[in-house]
Amino acid sequence: LQRAKGGQRELWEWTPELRAIIEEAKTLRGAVRSLRYVFCTRKGGQLTEWGLQSLWRATLRRANRQLADAGVAIAGLTFHDLRSKAIDDAAERGRDPVAFASHSDGKVTRRHYLRRAKRQTPLE
Repeated sequence: LQRAKGGQRELWEWTPELRAIIEEAKTLRGAVRSLRYVFCTRKGGQLTEWGLQSLWRATLRRANRQLADAGVAIAGLTFHDLRSKAIDDAAERGRDPVAFASHSDGKVTRRHYLRRAKRQTPLE
């Protein structure tokens, strides 16, 4: 994949889980036979940042409608929060979070992602 920001090229491993997700995406209603982009339009074109933000807002609205009966609401969750979660998960699984985040300077990853306070569960 080639990153939009900075233009660096990265080689990501095709895990069985990722391949299954992409194969399932190809079967969805309105899906195209070959996906060039992970996030794409119904015709297979590149999804713009604005298009992705619009889909994200619609997904949050739909989730909040479904959670309303339980008295739960999702507020303040951004698409970028998924990146933070992925970097945290990589660190917890023993992977190098700086390499996973693929910033050209590891200081950026450490400053923005690894210095956050971690949630702790109290002992019983």
